[in-house]
Amino acid sequence: MKTTERETKYLNDATPVHLAKRGRVAKILRIGILVLAIVLVLLSFLALALPRFRVREVAVEGASFYRPDEIISASGIRAEDPVLEVDIDRSIQNILAKCRYIKSVSISVHLSGRVVISLEEETCLLYTERDGRYYSFSDSLKIIEEADEPFADFLFVELPHDVTLQTGRAIQFRDSAVFAKSILIPLVNWLENGAFAEHLTAVSLEKERKISFELDGKCKVILGEYRELDKKEKWLKEILADGIPQSPCTIDLSGKNPIKSS
Repeated sequence: MKTTERETKYLNDATPVHLAKRGRVAKILRIGILVLAIVLVLLSFLALALPRFRVREVAVEGASFYRPDEIISASGIRAEDPVLEVDIDRSIQNILAKCRYIKSVSISVHLSGRVVISLEEETCLLYTERDGRYYSFSDSLKIIEEADEPFADFLFVELPHDVTLQTGRAIQFRDSAVFAKSILIPLVNWLENGAFAEHLTAVSLEKERKISFELDGKCKVILGEYRELDKKEKWLKEILADGIPQSPCTIDLSGKNPIKSS
């Protein structure tokens, strides 16, 4: 049976196409085999090398309230631990559970053996008292810790009686105490950034119209309502131009004119 001219032309045109397809398939297979071989070599290398990668150094960043060694101990990460066995999530939870004054934690682990623990601590640490018990809290207004003694390094704040204090929960302000919730932290920040910040020892928000604070534990300054703070600070600077008195005194800035009394 003879091949027609048209069939011959079709076969001649089709042959290079099939050859080209087979060539591409073969090329893809060769590349795939090469990639697979490289992956197997890398896996073999890692299987032998990774056990040798161990924790050589643990660095702590952002710690001021706690010592670095306290953070490292709380994390559970130890020198010579295999790098790939460091459980970051568990270490973070350990730190947050044992170090209450830390707000957030992040941990990075490097194959070089260096582990970095980065912290964000609670800020504006304060404490209050209720029925002989002392409660610390921060600018988040969440009670951090309860103790039977004052927190010596924190600023004391006298809160209204109509509040509920419970460790691990935000302070609940009800009824007559609601005013304190919105002005507490702004007031403390204003005082701690003011001219007498180094002498500030206590703040009282027991009553809305009798807000006050103490300097050096013996000079009581009555602000009255939470308003016209710049004017009141100017008065206070004028009255205490010669320094804070050594004997107890009261300075009333709540009226139209400041009054100082012993």
